Amino acid sequence: YAALWLRKNQTPPAFQFKTIMAVGGAIGVVIGYVLAVYYGQFSVFYTEWLLYNLLLPVVIGFGLEGISTEKTFISSLLSHPLTQTLGKSSYAFYLIHIGPVAVVLQRYVSNNGLILLILLWIVSYGLYRWVEKPLYLLIIHAKAQRF
Repeated sequence: YAALWLRKNQTPPAFQFKTIMAVGGAIGVVIGYVLAVYYGQFSVFYTEWLLYNLLLPVVIGFGLEGISTEKTFISSLLSHPLTQTLGKSSYAFYLIHIGPVAVVLQRYVSNNGLILLILLWIVSYGLYRWVEKPLYLLIIHAKAQRF
């Protein structure tokens, strides 16, 4: 909804500090969850239902709109080339972070969590660069040839 709203309304609204509100809201949601479940003895099911269906979408919507329309530290951090590269290779990372690749790296290269994370990001970037991106371009080219 946030993306559709931003596409329709080209001028940013007068209300500012959406990113700060989103970060504050996310922290508030986490604190509220801990207080409700662990100290308030509320049902985990109802607390998570409220969190996932009502509160979290609002916080994420403010965050997406804030990152899209405001110049903040978070938006500049997400615009950095290293962060962009990590984001592009994140699907490959998702596919390999648990499984044979991670097991081989952990068993034969390093058992250190930080080193393993870095190695998995390197492998996932290689998969993005030499497998995922060429296949994507091949599919796009094939679609363009059909039309």
